[in-house]
Amino acid sequence: MGENWEKFKKWSKNEKWYRKSIFKQPGLYGLSFFLAYWNVYYYDTGTFFDFVFNFIVFFLILGGIFYSIKKSLISGENREKAERKIYRKLDKLLEAHIDTLVAKRSKYLYKDPYGSDVYHDWVEKGIMYFINTQLRPHLSAYEKDRLEIEMDQVIEVIDEAVRSKTRRVRVQIDFSETMDRIEYEQLCKEILEKLGWKVGRTREDLKEGVDLVASKKDLEISLQCRKQSRPVGMNAVKEIIAGKAFHNTPYGVVVTSRSFSDAAKKLASQHGIFLLHHKNLTRLEGMIRRRGRLPTGGKMPADSSAR
Repeated sequence: MGENWEKFKKWSKNEKWYRKSIFKQPGLYGLSFFLAYWNVYYYDTGTFFDFVFNFIVFFLILGGIFYSIKKSLISGENREKAERKIYRKLDKLLEAHIDTLVAKRSKYLYKDPYGSDVYHDWVEKGIMYFINTQLRPHLSAYEKDRLEIEMDQVIEVIDEAVRSKTRRVRVQIDFSETMDRIEYEQLCKEILEKLGWKVGRTREDLKEGVDLVASKKDLEISLQCRKQSRPVGMNAVKEIIAGKAFHNTPYGVVVTSRSFSDAAKKLASQHGIFLLHHKNLTRLEGMIRRRGRLPTGGKMPADSSAR
């Protein structure tokens, strides 16, 4: 009950219109009825001046009560209109920037050593940055005040929209078991491009174990795409180790539609190579940027996102 009371006090503190109009009205009602009773009592015992004075005061207070109620209703309508405007503007901005937010979520959302999602960076550097730089400048002063009150709900709306888009990106992967090697490379290329990467194919005579080279801001990666029916072995890891050095990229990634052998995972862990199922490419940027934070000597566990 104590927790609910704290929530109520916090809510009532924000809802100034409600406190002013409702919490103070019982006192006005009581004073009005007291004056009415006093007028009746003084009708016979008091002077005529006392009766007229109290009668005027009584109606002034009663008028103040009705004015307060009307003002409360108008304020409530203004509040609802402001909230509707905030969410309409938010919807338009989300539609325009949803791909960027999906990439930001992939970058900042990560799992702690116990496997739980850590949202702090995503909320502070992703969602709040978006609110402060994109949404807030389009709001009026009153709408900004309402935004502060609605902030938790707005954050939830943005996070849900981005998560929904991320799920759609994954669902819309047109993978087929009948794909050949070139088609699978194209699939991986399209996924990365949807996430904001600039992706190029390597020439057949200059592959050296690398099918795609991708860049995004300060990141550059070499990727090998493996479409096969059995787990990917350590030969693929050896090739990407050599290939990323040949193409002068700091990060190497092996992508597959299957899984990886234990030997491949061990070798990849030793050399900092990322092993991924193509459905997990949405998490690649975040995994790379988190590498320095992991308690594994700076090396990403090779099977951290493999299927």
